[in-house]
Amino acid sequence: MTVPAVALCVLVQGFVIVGELFLKRAMSPGGVRDEESPIAWRWLFAGVACFSLWFFLWLGILARWDISQVYPFDAINSAGIAIAARLVLNERLPARGWLGVALISVGILVVSQS
Repeated sequence: MTVPAVALCVLVQGFVIVGELFLKRAMSPGGVRDEESPIAWRWLFAGVACFSLWFFLWLGILARWDISQVYPFDAINSAGIAIAARLVLNERLPARGWLGVALISVGILVVSQS
């Protein structure tokens, strides 16, 4: 894969990460979700739009490159969402969670190198 192809794969996975953040914001508009909190529809639509972009761009990527080459990029989401939740939502992940993210990342590297 070329450098632009790798960059495209990473960019496309960014839509999933941003989409997850938007959906989280939609489901807890006041910061805490409970039975009385309404859904923030604009954030919900923004999240669905991000996932739609991801879906159609991902289909284009799958049509062009072997799945064995591009699928490891799909696993970027695990680490990306954990990091984004920490930075953007100020959520805390325990040490075991970060260890899991690290193991997944190492696994991605091993699979992508084979």
